[in-house]
Amino acid sequence: MRPFWRSRGRAADDLAALLQGTGMPMASSFKAKGILPAHHPQNLGAFGLPAED
Repeated sequence: MRPFWRSRGRAADDLAALLQGTGMPMASSFKAKGILPAHHPQNLGAFGLPAED
């Protein structure tokens, strides 16, 4: 079993590839910012409040 932080990092890469392959837009939580670059056309930005980020 992979350590949690390695699985999480791989999930971000997999999600970015899925989004770019399908053209789906993405709105993220503040903790998921950075999966797509800020000015990427599919990035809708972050939602919610950054209470503990």
